Amino acid sequence: SASASASAAATPPPKQTVIITFKAIGDAPALAQTTYKLAATASFQAVVDFLRKRLSYKPTDPLYLFLNQAFQPNPEETISDLQKCFHTDGKLFVYYSTMQAWG
Repeated sequence: SASASASAAATPPPKQTVIITFKAIGDAPALAQTTYKLAATASFQAVVDFLRKRLSYKPTDPLYLFLNQAFQPNPEETISDLQKCFHTDGKLFVYYSTMQAWG
């Protein structure tokens, strides 16, 4: 319909990807590449799984992810929603540790 396409043109399309920068804390191993683009519609659990794969961590290895050096998001939260609330210069900074650091 013409009205649906007109209203769609009025609002910019949502971002398809979110830029995520990982920062190691404490004794957590650092990544050689720290910035990645992940699907905006993915859940935060996908970020956890992605980082585990990059670190060659097993599901049983301790790994904690934090936003704003303060809290662990719900695994069901979408990356796009977290980015809207907690971005810095358009990037989502995810801090990770092998032990509970904050919260």
